[in-house]
Amino acid sequence: MLEVFVRESAGLQSALQLVAHTAGQVIHRQDRPMYHAYFPLTGSMAVTINTEEGGACEAAAIGNEGVLGLSMYFGLQSSPNTVLQQIEGRSYRLAASVFLDSIRKSPALQRLMHRYAAYTIRSAQQTAACNILHTLRQRACRWLLMVQDRAGTAQFELPQSVLADMLGVRRQSVSEVAAQLRRAGLIEYRRGIITIANRRKLEAAACCECYGVMNAFYARLLEQPA
Repeated sequence: MLEVFVRESAGLQSALQLVAHTAGQVIHRQDRPMYHAYFPLTGSMAVTINTEEGGACEAAAIGNEGVLGLSMYFGLQSSPNTVLQQIEGRSYRLAASVFLDSIRKSPALQRLMHRYAAYTIRSAQQTAACNILHTLRQRACRWLLMVQDRAGTAQFELPQSVLADMLGVRRQSVSEVAAQLRRAGLIEYRRGIITIANRRKLEAAACCECYGVMNAFYARLLEQPA
């Protein structure tokens, strides 16, 4: 995504600012103005749904495959969701005015954003289906695979409370699944640090098509020339 923006927008690279994010950091707050778009390099951002009772769950995740800025592109001035940094990482930050102006001047970037919007809608639909049709163990495996893809490393900090919020379940349920995966040799988990010990077995343990389907859809939709 970032590569296409830089290629299609003359002088854009000088406007990009490299920033570091800590786990749990609020990037956009619901109903508050959005001043920047973000192109993640490492780590993962979570678009969360928050209830009046204080509950929260992940509605979508954004990593190095995408951009945090779709709502701005569609004309919103305030964020419809709270966006948190799930896993610490770095991203390039771009002023909202520069981001929108770059897209306005480039038909190629307009087509790219339309495709990315289609991808995010399809991803949300797939996540909804996965949450209904597949077990917590399968969902946890899929989520860990996606986080590893975005983190760019097999080891990352992930408190069980965060994983519980992202999956929309109780922390005790997450503890039980993590223990199962650890006993099976798929992951190592110590003091909030997860290590993917066997990527191939973790993919097999997911036992659902959701992870592979969305990777293939992304490749068809966004990796072809805009």
